[in-house]
Amino acid sequence: MRYHIVTLVEELMNSGINSPLKSIVLGCSHYPYVKDEIENVLAGLRSMPAYENMLSDTIILIDPSRNTAAELYRYLDQDDLMNTRDRQRLDESMFFISVPNTFNSEVSVTAEGAFTYRYQYLDRNINELQEYTLVVPLTERILSDLQLVEIRKNIPETYKLIQKYRD
Repeated sequence: MRYHIVTLVEELMNSGINSPLKSIVLGCSHYPYVKDEIENVLAGLRSMPAYENMLSDTIILIDPSRNTAAELYRYLDQDDLMNTRDRQRLDESMFFISVPNTFNSEVSVTAEGAFTYRYQYLDRNINELQEYTLVVPLTERILSDLQLVEIRKNIPETYKLIQKYRD
């Protein structure tokens, strides 16, 4: 996380923008789970002379996940897909995750299979219609041990579901 935040701030410094960073949109569904870590990195950078002018005293982390969750709730309720006392749907459930689409020759990934930082944040033109990711079934090899630790810590009920599905 530190690498990404430092790189973001350095990109701002190198862009010639003289206005300090005031907000960050947590644009991926997993970012709210590392919000504390993001805030800690920003606080550390704020105390360093090289970065102090690039960071406002308060940086607002904009979290769209509540709206996304509310929309998902409405969708599940509307299509009668909610768990009820009479019907728990875990046995019917399938879990999916998005991964980089390595079939697309434009996509650049690390040895571990993640987007490279350069591709993710600098080279990719998100305005082009391309398939950057694939949606695949969640399997043991998709999630790293570190990801599982973070899921267990931040969303324990989801972790329990994943563990049942992985077994």
